Amino acid sequence: MRIALFGTNFSENFNKYIQHLINKLESEKVEIYIEQFFLNYLKEKMRFKSDILTFTNHEDLKDKADILFSIGGDGTLLNAISYVRDSNIPILGINTGRLGFISSVAPDQIEQAINDVLNNNYKTNKRTLLSLETSNNLFKNKNFALNEVAVLKKDTSSMIKVEAYVDHE
Repeated sequence: MRIALFGTNFSENFNKYIQHLINKLESEKVEIYIEQFFLNYLKEKMRFKSDILTFTNHEDLKDKADILFSIGGDGTLLNAISYVRDSNIPILGINTGRLGFISSVAPDQIEQAINDVLNNNYKTNKRTLLSLETSNNLFKNKNFALNEVAVLKKDTSSMIKVEAYVDHE
């Protein structure tokens, strides 16, 4: 099993849970990939017993992870989309944020969540992945969104043209 980790800074209250996550993955001989900036943050707080592989973009992660654990809040999970994109890598959200509507695994549920993932005892929810293209390539390679895109116009005196397509229609 190959599991990728992506996340943001979290409160010290969560240190023991994230250390437990790492220990559990290592004890289960999981191949761990961690996003480079997140690894730099984790190295100051966590202990690793095995070598950690890293990724920095979508291409680094493609075909290398069976699942990605997003550690943070819902915003972190939405940011994780830019790494997963259309690769069909499922994302499990571990909530170290406040609300956790889509990052629904609480820190005290990590053990069970890992066991379920390792035993293939989970279901995936399909979400709509949107891509946004602009004539000036405004978003470069980060032109993906989950479920919705908001279009705002800076200048209120002129008209804008928006073309929307679903499956090329």
